[in-house]
Amino acid sequence: MIEQAATVVTVNQGHITVESQRATACGTCASGGGCGIGVLGRLFGNRSSRIEVTADMAVQPGDEVVIGVPEDALLLGSLWLYLVPLLLFIAGSLVGRTVAINTGGGELLAVVGAILGGLAGFVWAAAHTRTRDSDPAFRPVVLQRTTPGSIAVPPPPT
Repeated sequence: MIEQAATVVTVNQGHITVESQRATACGTCASGGGCGIGVLGRLFGNRSSRIEVTADMAVQPGDEVVIGVPEDALLLGSLWLYLVPLLLFIAGSLVGRTVAINTGGGELLAVVGAILGGLAGFVWAAAHTRTRDSDPAFRPVVLQRTTPGSIAVPPPPT
């Protein structure tokens, strides 16, 4: 499970919105030393992300929680987002090159084929991820509440 600390922003009939700060790559980068990713992080500022999560426990706005995503879901989503467009980019390039060889065209056809293949891959990835939006296996969940002494409010009846 990939875990991240977050703060509950809203709780509305089973829909919980949390906000988390984007983490730097490692502690050395966070302290400003090391590989330079920390410099990029300071350049682009500390940004936060708001996402909807599900929870089996009662939470209230302001609670500090730990959210998690299964590794399998993250790996599969990464393959859809990066591998499919890359494979279609290469396939489009090969098709464009084959057409160029058979018609006497230049390398421009291979470039156009690659761009069209890559775009088709991104369109497919966007459409495919939208179909998985409601799949609970791909949604982050609240793993635990870390706010000490918070008052538990039961979740609304479903």
